[in-house]
Amino acid sequence: MSSLSELQYHKEASEEVREAYLWYAERDQKTARLFAGEINLATEKIRRSPKRWPRYDGSVRRYVLHGFPFQIIYYLDVGGTVCVLAVAHTRKRPGYWKSRT
Repeated sequence: MSSLSELQYHKEASEEVREAYLWYAERDQKTARLFAGEINLATEKIRRSPKRWPRYDGSVRRYVLHGFPFQIIYYLDVGGTVCVLAVAHTRKRPGYWKSRT
């Protein structure tokens, strides 16, 4: 059995997930549920193997969601906690999250 890393969301990253979910929910409930499921699956994969995804910018890594134009930007802190900086749209405002590091 593999151990899971602790995972913490930056306050603004949590808000990004909520806003994206609500945007999808206004259009189609099924798509919103699929988005939430993909976020949960992605964070579970990251927790299981946080170093698996490539470095994106310095020590920051990213996981690109499947089926949705979003990426999870995260890093590992000194204690091994996965710190999610952003759940960023892949085509909007690149690098806006850098001030959160």
